[in-house]
Amino acid sequence: MGEPPAPAASEAAPAPGAGAAAKAEFTPLEVPAGNAFADNYVAGCLSKWDLQRGMRYAHFRAGKAYHKMAGQEFVGDFFGDARVQEAFRVLTKGGQWEPLGDVADFDFEAVPATLTSMEFFDRLETADPPITRKEGTIFKCFENFVNGIQISDLLRDMLLNEESENAALYGEEERAQLLFLVLKHLSLGGAMCQFEDKVTAYLTCAKRCYKELLTVFKNQKTEQIEVGSAVYRVTRASGARDLFPSESEQNFCYLAFDPFRRVCKVWYHASADYR
Repeated sequence: MGEPPAPAASEAAPAPGAGAAAKAEFTPLEVPAGNAFADNYVAGCLSKWDLQRGMRYAHFRAGKAYHKMAGQEFVGDFFGDARVQEAFRVLTKGGQWEPLGDVADFDFEAVPATLTSMEFFDRLETADPPITRKEGTIFKCFENFVNGIQISDLLRDMLLNEESENAALYGEEERAQLLFLVLKHLSLGGAMCQFEDKVTAYLTCAKRCYKELLTVFKNQKTEQIEVGSAVYRVTRASGARDLFPSESEQNFCYLAFDPFRRVCKVWYHASADYR
């Protein structure tokens, strides 16, 4: 059925469609009602962590096939499509949702998404010093601020503080994995985040959101479960309207493309001044 997507180096792309022989068409799709982000438990947590108001989740179908390594072509065609420009709403500085509009240029990077087990986070308990207790309680620490985000426990300390005793718990390649990034976004939350005392809710929601974004399959040769989706993180898109209203640690835009069904799942979050 194919091989899982391989990570690629960060790329800067020219104007969408530049030099392309033909543009693909992207059709907005209805997001299934049973998606993870609409689940009562997940939605409740996202609201508590102040991620709900700045978040959007959408589906689009590509009109042609793309190779998993053709990230620049795929992202360029996506942002160059008129229906995407109209249907893809972004948050403005005033906290309003407006169409993205024409895109002059953008930056993106391929995101590895090869993990298929939550055992990846077992080391939160076995770390030295441990970040969580066996029952899930997150150890507290002296309050600090990094990139404007409050740090008062060892989980956020590990995620953000380069001088943390647990900074090396996950290597650079592991921190680049989509599963790690999902947990990071959920754990840091928004400006008015109500943080958890236990890691359980973060892990539960991270698992559900990660599974929602990806398509997996069983490799007939190895009998192993593998990820079939190609994932791209768009860090900047400029033109008629900026992708993000301002710089923030919690700005993110992921395009998770299923090459089998040609469906692109978009998970977007931006921080804005809602006053």
